[in-house]
Amino acid sequence: MRKYERFVDKGCNSLSSMSARLSLLDGSEFQDLGEMMSDPSVDTGSLSATANIETTLHPRRLGQSCLKNGGVKDNRQLNDTMEKHSRLSETLTVLMTERDQLQTNYSGLTVERDQLQTNYSSLIAERDQLQTNYSHIKEQRDQLQTNYSHIKEQRDQLQSRLGYVVQKSDGYVVQKSDGYVVQKSDGYVVQKSDGYVVQKSDGYVVQKSDGYVVQKSDGYVVQKSDGYVVQKSDGYVVQKSDGYVVQKSDGYVVQKSDGYVVFLNGFMKRNHFWIGLSDRGTEGTWKWVDGTALTKGYWKRGEPNDADSAEDCATSEPETTPLNNWNDMPCGVNRHWVCERSVC
Repeated sequence: MRKYERFVDKGCNSLSSMSARLSLLDGSEFQDLGEMMSDPSVDTGSLSATANIETTLHPRRLGQSCLKNGGVKDNRQLNDTMEKHSRLSETLTVLMTERDQLQTNYSGLTVERDQLQTNYSSLIAERDQLQTNYSHIKEQRDQLQTNYSHIKEQRDQLQSRLGYVVQKSDGYVVQKSDGYVVQKSDGYVVQKSDGYVVQKSDGYVVQKSDGYVVQKSDGYVVQKSDGYVVQKSDGYVVQKSDGYVVQKSDGYVVQKSDGYVVFLNGFMKRNHFWIGLSDRGTEGTWKWVDGTALTKGYWKRGEPNDADSAEDCATSEPETTPLNNWNDMPCGVNRHWVCERSVC
């Protein structure tokens, strides 16, 4: 019995001390208590044990015992103290639950942050690789553009040197930058942008926009718009379109010596002119207009080449050199011409 009374006295004293402490707590101290519970370093078990002031004695029985022993005089004060303790316990539980939820949210956000950082690093690496590939492709594009420009320049240089393009199918087509065209099928057609036309089938027709006409059937007639007419039956022939003049009764054009050739080239300066030489009878056998065979030629390097099997008349092109400047050309091309006559 005495042992029980000592235990009750000890509980009443502890309860009185706790009641006195709780009665002194204000709003700021409750806030400090909440911050203490939200701190992860605080041992919530010891905090709960400290806040838990319940005893194994029933509160009413403890109060009655304390009243009998003089520990607590006011039963209302004891009830208030117990009610405050209950609210603090509930507050502590709520705060601990919130703290745990915040910790869970924090851990989830940390995982998401790490994943985003990994994705960001991967995107940076992909971006850098794409930039490297772009630079490499751009460098290749620039090199191809340089090569294209170089080849185009070479093409233009060759085009300017050749002056024409040859296209072949069942016949052939020669196209020149100034508009000169040769088309061959069963016959051939020469068309130039200034209106000059040569058409051949069984005979041939030469038509020019100024009215010049050559027509051939059994013989041939040269007609010009100013009334000039040359007919074969008269005994001599003038063929201007072929680049030479044949006057049967008087003479013909012949180039006999190097000095004579140089003289003609100097006289004609940079003009191209027909010299009265052709291989229209037999390909490769060059003859003058008087029928004599060529004994010495002054050809350019690589000439005569009978390009497209259409070059049968010789021209002199003195802009390159006073000698060795002959070139074979189609006989229908417009060129200057020379005529030799005997003085005595």
